[in-house]
Amino acid sequence: LIGVCPHERAVPQKLWLNLSWSVNGAKAAASDSLTEACDYAAVAQNIELVAKQADFQLIETFAYRLAEHLKTEFQIECLKIEVLKKGAIPKAEAVMFSLSRGFDD
Repeated sequence: LIGVCPHERAVPQKLWLNLSWSVNGAKAAASDSLTEACDYAAVAQNIELVAKQADFQLIETFAYRLAEHLKTEFQIECLKIEVLKKGAIPKAEAVMFSLSRGFDD
């Protein structure tokens, strides 16, 4: 569940995500092998897992937690996440939060 208002917390909300990230792709490029690459299907599964376990009021919290999870699981060097939530406020089609993170470690 992600939301502040009672109607948002009554049922799970749909979120739309745009992600871009960078990893060291030298091994994948040299081998042309998925085992050396960032597996997009695995990333999608991890996003769904984090989303299903979410119980936050803010999409900002979700974005930060997702960023940390993806960094750990996929050795991501930098990441941009856009989280779009439709119907969150009256008279607006959607609200969106954008997070850009560079990881130094």
